[in-house]
Amino acid sequence: MDAVNVFISELVDDPPENVIYEYNPGMRCYEVTFGTTEAGTRGYTAYIEKALPEDDGLRITIVEFLHEKFGIESDIVLEWL
Repeated sequence: MDAVNVFISELVDDPPENVIYEYNPGMRCYEVTFGTTEAGTRGYTAYIEKALPEDDGLRITIVEFLHEKFGIESDIVLEWL
């Protein structure tokens, strides 16, 4: 969870030039669970609040980050809580 929050903080502070949606400064990962991912593999699900659920670019960016940094499969749930 800490690694995701640091990654999100860096995205909020310095967003990529090609982002479609503006990132909310209050966006953060508030929970991570372990289990079966949507792809049917064992992995983690990270829940991100203050994020637009339709922001697939953000979802993919976080999945790629977790896979590259830790070699883990993950699902990212974006919620506007």
